[in-house]
Amino acid sequence: PSDYENWNDDPDTPLFRKEDDLPKDAKFQLLISARRCNAELILPMLFYSCASERLDTIFESLHQLDAEDFKKIISGRELMQATWVPLFGTKILRPQGNCAFVECFDARTRMFAHWVNYCDYERGMFPLRACSGGLRGMGEEEEYKEICKDCVRKSCDSLQDFQIDFWHALPLIFDLDDWSILEERFES
Repeated sequence: PSDYENWNDDPDTPLFRKEDDLPKDAKFQLLISARRCNAELILPMLFYSCASERLDTIFESLHQLDAEDFKKIISGRELMQATWVPLFGTKILRPQGNCAFVECFDARTRMFAHWVNYCDYERGMFPLRACSGGLRGMGEEEEYKEICKDCVRKSCDSLQDFQIDFWHALPLIFDLDDWSILEERFES
């Protein structure tokens, strides 16, 4: 997608169907083709898709990529994992937010600690996958049950805010022009 409304329908929609028999480097080939065709409006999502691949897949595709694009993929990947995934945990779980219920506060704090550790060790979580799981994808079912309704509502509001913020930042994460400039070029 090249606009927030289409992306927001399902933020973790894969580029290709699982049943498609595609080469391992299909996303990278698509990125290279988009570059050749000056399809700048879809580049942010293509860079995201490439950056969220396993590192071995990225390095196996290195020989096909322009050095600058490879750098954007790796730098964007690092920025997402070091900044945006932890920020997601902070925005959704709001460990700094007070609550009238001690159990709720304790559950959100435990879930946040687990989230931060999971992100550090697993390194496979990226913002769009995190968004698709929302609050329920951040901890154990027992912990989720301890979160009060008011905090669940606040988390849902925070999720939408996070999605909008991430969408607007996506081109900048990969050192591309912002959406308005990309759209302006597309329309001209």
